[in-house]
Amino acid sequence: MMYPLANSVESMSRQIVRFLSLQRFLASSISHDIRTPLSRIGFLLAMTTKENTVTRKIKLNKSWMKSTALPTILSSWRGLKSLIIN
Repeated sequence: MMYPLANSVESMSRQIVRFLSLQRFLASSISHDIRTPLSRIGFLLAMTTKENTVTRKIKLNKSWMKSTALPTILSSWRGLKSLIIN
């Protein structure tokens, strides 16, 4: 009588472990895909000697991406993981 229940729990456990592994991979890939262009933008801005409206806007956008967008994405993935685990 307990065998089908145990089998179902074991199957669900394997699926959750697989899902969390895929989720970690996806979060890592997304954060890498965001950080790489931000690093390039930062390098190009550092090489730019001329300060103007465009470079100021780029710096503000880069700062926003680094301080708000990236942490929000990673936080949402962590929140999803906590929903699954708890």
